[in-house]
Amino acid sequence: TFTTTPDVGSFLGCFTDPVVRVLNGKYYRTSESQYKDNLNYINEEVDFYLIPITIEQYRVGPEDGHLNENAVDQVMRDLAARIEPLIPAH
Repeated sequence: TFTTTPDVGSFLGCFTDPVVRVLNGKYYRTSESQYKDNLNYINEEVDFYLIPITIEQYRVGPEDGHLNENAVDQVMRDLAARIEPLIPAH
């Protein structure tokens, strides 16, 4: 049995398995497992770094969860410190 709309939920949890989606008038059957497999394939050789936000006031505002300027500075500084050893010397 296929559904025509996914369950409402978070981005990663929005699929029922399987689901039929409509794009430009064409129907495509997909699933959460296919989505995850595709992401794993795309990111196969990509390094990921978890950089914690260490400042208390990190949001742009109460209704805007984006990082504010100070939080971006902190995260970029910490990321630079993590990847600097990977840059070959000239």
